Amino acid sequence: MPVPPLPALTDRLVGPADGPVGRPLLAALGRLTSPLAADDYLCLIDPLLSARHPTGRVTAVRSEGPRAATLEIRPGRGWSGHRAGQYLPVGVELDGVRHWRTYSLTCPPGGGRYGALTITVQEEPRGTVSPHLVRRTPPGSAVRLGPAQGEFVLPEPPPARMLMVTAGSGITPVMGMLRTLALRPSPAPADVFLLHCAPGPGDCLFRAELADLAARLPWLRLHLRYTRTVGRLTAEHIAVACPDWRARETWACGPAGLLDTLEGHWAAASAAERLHVERFRLVPLDAPDAGASGGRMRPRPPPCCTSVRRRVS
Repeated sequence: MPVPPLPALTDRLVGPADGPVGRPLLAALGRLTSPLAADDYLCLIDPLLSARHPTGRVTAVRSEGPRAATLEIRPGRGWSGHRAGQYLPVGVELDGVRHWRTYSLTCPPGGGRYGALTITVQEEPRGTVSPHLVRRTPPGSAVRLGPAQGEFVLPEPPPARMLMVTAGSGITPVMGMLRTLALRPSPAPADVFLLHCAPGPGDCLFRAELADLAARLPWLRLHLRYTRTVGRLTAEHIAVACPDWRARETWACGPAGLLDTLEGHWAAASAAERLHVERFRLVPLDAPDAGASGGRMRPRPPPCCTSVRRRVS
């Protein structure tokens, strides 16, 4: 059951921390609480009041199939926003140790219902954090938040024609883009062709919502490919499904084999500059610095725009 958010205590008392009342009042409190900061005391009242250590509260958990769940997270005062397609470092404390993982934000900028952020987590059976988030995180739980990161984003304005190629959980950053475009007023924000692969219908994240979006949005065309039945996606399949793929700005996210195939095919067609790829790399993730913009690495220079996420389960 979703938990409707309540206004932050300090916002009700003094207004926003960066407002004309909140800023000088917190500065005065800081002088009184020195050597500690006022923020150190506020987070004892409610972790969401901390600006130095951004925190969110889980307000709802929705099943997305047998091994996945969407978490709605109401961010506290330290949250600084995101762009469609970016990912979120999430800190979870297990047995006294905080573990950081990154998950794509699937909500539009500004959040979804009640301004909540959403992430969709696919459970890795041998993982540490993903099973905890999917199966053992009830509404009311607090999680630490890092700053939104990544350059695999929806540009402003969006290009007139877009192709999105995803597989498995690679649909999650693209879902944030689609939900953002769906909120735009008429006329159609773009001509979007989405080609998504999953092992079968029961494994397809957001299957019902994707079908609904495609049915009511004239600018969105959806092609679902179930690989358990028809095999893995190839460049030839893309050419048949979307004949004008060379003319489209393309975003792709999924397994390494698929992305390698796409990069080679786009390069051979002299269209590499139109391909934007996000890869997941299994390496340890350090605790994020709220004041830093790190987390993105380039394993190779352009022509392909490649955003590499550090990801563990």
